[in-house]
Amino acid sequence: MPTTVAGLLIILFAILPGIPAYSIYKMFWGSNWRQSEWEKIVTIIIFSTGGLIIYTIISSQFNLTPSVYVIPSTFEAKSFGTSDLLPISLSLVGHFVSSIFLSLLVIIILRFSMRWLPIAPYPGSWDDFINNSVANRWVVVRLTNEETYAGILKSADTSVAQSDRDIILGEPALYSRKKGNYEVLPYQEIFVPATLVSSIAVVHDPDFDARVTQIGSFLFERKRKNGRTKKQSH
Repeated sequence: MPTTVAGLLIILFAILPGIPAYSIYKMFWGSNWRQSEWEKIVTIIIFSTGGLIIYTIISSQFNLTPSVYVIPSTFEAKSFGTSDLLPISLSLVGHFVSSIFLSLLVIIILRFSMRWLPIAPYPGSWDDFINNSVANRWVVVRLTNEETYAGILKSADTSVAQSDRDIILGEPALYSRKKGNYEVLPYQEIFVPATLVSSIAVVHDPDFDARVTQIGSFLFERKRKNGRTKKQSH
């Protein structure tokens, strides 16, 4: 096998096991959206390398197939053939499992450390709201100065401190108390610093949103004996 191809295979096999491990890590712990692509690749390599070390220790203790696919001479040997694919596949599976085990172990350690260290998993409630609730939706933003805007949330800083959660509102409209409606402004987008944001609400869309409750109705109503309803007190 050509040296270049063998080198590419070694790099591929050395990195691949870290991908599912990183995916599981993101699923249970989350990820910081500010993390660059290079940082993600480095994290994948760390999980893969750690998994390789774990599998190497286990394989030496229990006489399992060693990770020969990371040794250049494996693919360069003239005797290399289809009969070598099975042991390589078995050791690669062990590498995958070890990398996933490492990611789960890291998650357990991080969650255990949360009791004493000021760390928290990503994403939080704000991240979930921004990533899953407001995409291509109209939102209403109430500011601390009692102004209220409606628009499309173009961008919002997540995985940051509350004081840094700035937003960009597209096609903004300002609520007019006199007219009782939102008046569209001549701006395409406006930047709203986090320090001015009091709350953000997603506008209900009857064509896409399924609701259990009916807008305008009262919750926790109870019927009187005469058939009328009375709002239940708390």
